[in-house]
Amino acid sequence: MAINKELLLLRHGKSDWNTDTSDFNRPLNKRGKRATLQIGKWLAEQKLAPDLIISSPAIRALTTAEIVCSAMNLSEDTIQTDNIIYQASLSDLRQVLLHIPTSVQRLLLVGHNPGFESLLSYLAPNTPIPEDGNLMPTATLAYLQLDPQWSFLQGSYLIQRAKDLPQLDVGESLFLRKLVLGIPAQASSKNLTRPLMPPAAPIRPRHLVPTQQGVGT
Repeated sequence: MAINKELLLLRHGKSDWNTDTSDFNRPLNKRGKRATLQIGKWLAEQKLAPDLIISSPAIRALTTAEIVCSAMNLSEDTIQTDNIIYQASLSDLRQVLLHIPTSVQRLLLVGHNPGFESLLSYLAPNTPIPEDGNLMPTATLAYLQLDPQWSFLQGSYLIQRAKDLPQLDVGESLFLRKLVLGIPAQASSKNLTRPLMPPAAPIRPRHLVPTQQGVGT
């Protein structure tokens, strides 16, 4: 029996607009780093470590991928960059998915709006739009359980926003500061005497919403 694919779409954390730099080189701000760490710890608690992470090469997206990777104690070798994800259209993102190796069972894409909102709406057309109209604010993760082939995606989805997760406490903030300063996350986490975050609610079948759509259609 074929094993279903799992697609994780993560929009980058909130970026810093108070810098004299190009859009491509805009870094994450403090809030964006904290929210990204929250998402990374949630993924670790849910045992959703990806086989492959493909990120936009833009600084805010790549930093998001690196923080999430460290939060899950994954090697940064798990991360690849794809220029097409930066400023990608729906068609561009569909092409990215069509070229994913069949050996990859769980894929994490890290990128930007409006492309990610368009892809999520395409794959999960019944996704309810929040009152603020933002389907994927910064540091929002969409988790989709899919068909066994990357060329035709259908299944179920769940959306997790960093703002709905437990806030980081002092120990976790220290972990984040060390991580951002370049100290390996695995080494710094050994200095903590308890779990980095309170256990998140596990994904249950009732949390998943059916969706049907094909990438190649």
